[in-house]
Amino acid sequence: MIREQSRFTINPLYVVAVAMCTICQYVNTLQQGLLFGLLTAVICLLCTNLVSLVEKIADKNLRAFLITMLTAVIIVILEYVFELLNWEILTENLDSIKWIIIAVTALSIVPTYFETRLTTRHYFINMFFSVISFFVLIVVYSVIIEVLGFGSIFGYALFGNFGGFVFAGQLYFKLFVIALLIILTNFIYQAVEDRKMRFDLLVEKYKLNIKQVLNERDGKGGTL
Repeated sequence: MIREQSRFTINPLYVVAVAMCTICQYVNTLQQGLLFGLLTAVICLLCTNLVSLVEKIADKNLRAFLITMLTAVIIVILEYVFELLNWEILTENLDSIKWIIIAVTALSIVPTYFETRLTTRHYFINMFFSVISFFVLIVVYSVIIEVLGFGSIFGYALFGNFGGFVFAGQLYFKLFVIALLIILTNFIYQAVEDRKMRFDLLVEKYKLNIKQVLNERDGKGGTL
C-alpha cells in the first residue's frame, strides 16, 4: 500500500493516544478537558521549541531530559500563578495538572528521538499536527465523558433528571473512548497521507516524463 512508503517513522496519533491516556483519569468535564488540553498543548510547543534553540547541547540523549525539566519548572511557576489568581477551576485541579509532565514528554517523543534537524521551524511543523490533534481529541473526549457520565455539558444539565451512566466514569470506558477516537482519526490521517503520497508520486512521474522529453529533444538537436 501507498502508506507503507510513508516517510514518517512513527504514526503521531499513537503518541497522541499515549499522551491522552496519561491524563484521562483526571478529565471528566469539558472545563477540565479545555484546561488540560490547552496547558498541555502550550507547554509542549513552548518546551520543544526552547530545546530546539540550543542545538549545540540538545542531542538525542539530552532532549527528553531538557523537555521534562522545562515542563516541571513551568508547572511549578504555574502553581504559584494559580494560587495568586485563586481561580476555582485551577486550584481544584492543581495536583492533577502535574500529570501534564508525562503528557508533554509523550508528545515530544517524535522530535526527541526521530528527528535530526533542530531548527525551531522544523520542530514547530512536526509538532503542530500532534499537539493540535491532542487538543481537539481531548476536548471531544471530555464532552463525551461529561455527557454520558453526568448528563451535562460545561456543568449545565441536558436531560432533566438524567445524571449519567456509572460505567461512563470508569477507567475502562475512558480508555475505550480514547481508542475509538484514535481509530476514527487515524482513518482520516491515513487518507490524507495516501492522497499526499499519490500527489508526490504523480509529481515525480511528470518530472521524469519532462526530463525524458527534454533529453530526447536535446538528442535530436545534437544529431542535426
